[in-house]
Amino acid sequence: MGNKKPKNTDKLLEKAEKLLEKGNYQAAKKEFEKANKALKSDDIAAKIILCDRGIEQEKAKDLIKKGKKSIGKKMLKEALRCFREAYEITGEDWLKEKIETLKMEVSDKDLLDNAEEAESRKDYQKAADLFKQAHENLKDNTLLLRMAHCLVPAGRHREALDIYASFSSLNGRDLYDYGFASAQTGRFYDCLQAWDKISKTGDQFRDQKKMARDAMAASMSADTDIPLESLYEQCCYLESHGYGETMSPFFEYVKRLLIKKLWKEERYPEIHELIYPWGDDVTVSQLRFYTKLYFRMAFDSPEYLDYLLMFWLTGLYNREIFSKTKTEGIEPERLFDEFVQTGENLIRRYMDSGVKDADNIFFAWSAQKALMSRIDKLMTALNEDPMLICTPQFAFRFGLAERICQIIEKNQDRFETASDYLETGAYYCSFGRGLVHLDKKEYATAFETIKTIEGGYHPEFESYCRNRIHFEYGLHCIETKTTPPHGIFEAAADLFDQAPEMETMFIDKAINAYEDEYIKYFETALKEIVDHHPSPGVKNALSYLMTVSGIKQSNKALLNLRMLETVLMKALKLNPENELAKTTLEKVKKDKEMDELVNALDRFKFNKAAKIAAETENEEVAEMFFEFLTEQYNQLEQADIEPEKRILMLNELGKWGSRADHAHPLLQDIHESLTRYQQG
Repeated sequence: MGNKKPKNTDKLLEKAEKLLEKGNYQAAKKEFEKANKALKSDDIAAKIILCDRGIEQEKAKDLIKKGKKSIGKKMLKEALRCFREAYEITGEDWLKEKIETLKMEVSDKDLLDNAEEAESRKDYQKAADLFKQAHENLKDNTLLLRMAHCLVPAGRHREALDIYASFSSLNGRDLYDYGFASAQTGRFYDCLQAWDKISKTGDQFRDQKKMARDAMAASMSADTDIPLESLYEQCCYLESHGYGETMSPFFEYVKRLLIKKLWKEERYPEIHELIYPWGDDVTVSQLRFYTKLYFRMAFDSPEYLDYLLMFWLTGLYNREIFSKTKTEGIEPERLFDEFVQTGENLIRRYMDSGVKDADNIFFAWSAQKALMSRIDKLMTALNEDPMLICTPQFAFRFGLAERICQIIEKNQDRFETASDYLETGAYYCSFGRGLVHLDKKEYATAFETIKTIEGGYHPEFESYCRNRIHFEYGLHCIETKTTPPHGIFEAAADLFDQAPEMETMFIDKAINAYEDEYIKYFETALKEIVDHHPSPGVKNALSYLMTVSGIKQSNKALLNLRMLETVLMKALKLNPENELAKTTLEKVKKDKEMDELVNALDRFKFNKAAKIAAETENEEVAEMFFEFLTEQYNQLEQADIEPEKRILMLNELGKWGSRADHAHPLLQDIHESLTRYQQG
């Protein structure tokens, strides 16, 4: 009876095995326990132990899963509990490492909670220390900023500034705290630089900034440790915020000190940045300084050649400046020439180096040397202010141009020629800016410049200026094979009256044109000019170009002889002494009569041919006609034809020949042949 197997145990075991195989350890254990009550088997007991182990493993998995979810929800203590229980079950090393990490994180979380709690209680000293400890643990730089934020109200301003200095940029609350800490340590400019970046508004904040600026202004002159560059920067800042009037002497003092320092260090471009833009007025001492400064800058870089052009000649011609120049035994005139040559050599150096636009600067330099000589002579004779002896650029920039223009206008009789007078005055009239561009070969800029300038104060100078710019721009267009604006050379008519040398120059260029395109452009320009300025020179030049152009077009079969004849007739109307036109016209007439003669003979229009031969003044045309008759006569003499017909044809030849030249020897031969054939 005791060994009899209970009913249904096999089914229980079978079910339990299936559940165990599927990993359903809890259900499998129940089935094994039911079966073991009846069988009391060690094997089944082992199976139950196996199920217990599986149940524990499942429990560990659930704990790990729950622990990970808790981490995601920032429930670090709950996660730590789950991982600890899972480790007690599995004993896996990774769980032990995870537990240690979580213990640290829980500790840091408590540390942060304590820091925030201390901050909320305004215990800033403790909060700063706790944030520092948290940063050391977590290496999170945002905790440094929270530490600095607490250091500021704690009064540990320098420590806070050291932290802020380690960040490349700040914003919001940190900018404000940085500014506040800077102000508390006497760094008012750093404070204001930070606070100016804050968009925050409000009376209280505006008042704080005003207090910082006042404190900065009050402390600047007493703080001898501030580097000059920084001190000047602070001066500029205060000046831009309304402190210029009260602190102007100090600002100027700082600026002079900084310029002196930069000059000693040869940092000339930085000096330029300090003084530019220049003021509306200029003193002799300033001019002396500008002259030296911009020579040094131009010596180092061609970028500043325009400044050299503006100041060098002006400074040299200023009697107050030059009279104080050490001569060291050199005669003043020789020294002056050497200084002028020094500036010129500098420009030439850049020209030789192939520097772009250096050539144009040299053209302007050459023009302004002559101009300055005339202005110097005038102003010295009149004992005028030496500052009025200046380049046009200088005059326009410092408001001297109108006064100079008026003096020139009142003293026309002091100039050697009318052209000198007009040109000198033109440089200083309102349109003179265009002439400066013209000197630098900036033709299009000069042309556009005078379009934007209002004139009307000095019509004579303005007219010359406008006429010359229009003329030279048009000439530039021709020389660059660009079609000039229509009618631009109409201005040349007045210009040639004002400056005859311009007419001579233009005519010389025109008659020496060699390419077809140049000839065409010059011919068009002269046609515009001749209607308003029919001088002999212009008419002769146009006549010559019309002749050359007509010949070239005829050679290219672009004009027939009749059209060329018309062109030559017009050219001779302009200049009856045009030898090229006369000789060409004679040839054209001859060629035209030759063509007409050949055409008449080819069409058997012998009466017309005889008329041409009779009326021509060209022996070659008549001779060609008689060559034809002679050929016909010889052929007739050799031909085997009836006497009556031969006599008839000889009579015709004699009639045509007699119409052309009744004394031609051929007619005698024809007469003798007729007599012979008629007598039989």
